[in-house]
Amino acid sequence: MPDNQIYPLSADQVLLKGSILRNTEWCYGVACYTGHQTKVMKNSLKARVKKSKIELQTNTYIILIVAIQLTICALSALCNMIYTAKVKSTDSYIFYMFTEADYQVFFVSFFEWFILLQNFVSISLLVTLEMVKLFQAYFIENDWMLLDMEKDLAAKVNSSNLNEELGMISYIFSDKTGTLTQNIMEF
Repeated sequence: MPDNQIYPLSADQVLLKGSILRNTEWCYGVACYTGHQTKVMKNSLKARVKKSKIELQTNTYIILIVAIQLTICALSALCNMIYTAKVKSTDSYIFYMFTEADYQVFFVSFFEWFILLQNFVSISLLVTLEMVKLFQAYFIENDWMLLDMEKDLAAKVNSSNLNEELGMISYIFSDKTGTLTQNIMEF
């Protein structure tokens, strides 16, 4: 084999990742198609976080409840500041100028109201939903009807995030022969 001979590479000479050579004493190897500029790396996307519809709705409701809670706290603190300033003032209320002490009353009152109304956001709701998902995962893994007898494999739950979405079909397609194809809902 001359050293200066050129050998072209084709799909027959390329070993894929994870391949194992057997019955071979030696071989030459060249790393090709590597790095961040390859087509595979450029087309790879970050893994999306999968969340169920119930989880997305719960997060939206919690943000809405926190916004309502902050609004109520601000209004209550403002009313408290005005009332405190009016009680202290002997002047006409219309022309009263708020002082720095009045704004301190506002901030202290705001956080007092925030602590008083902290039960608006029910953290126990999230804990309860997670516990329900945990029990559902337990029942899925221990369901004997989901057991594959030939391979002796049981269902395995890797993530409990999508329990609510199991079995939901978003689209059903049919070709000319009437063959049905189902498209599972994507997140």
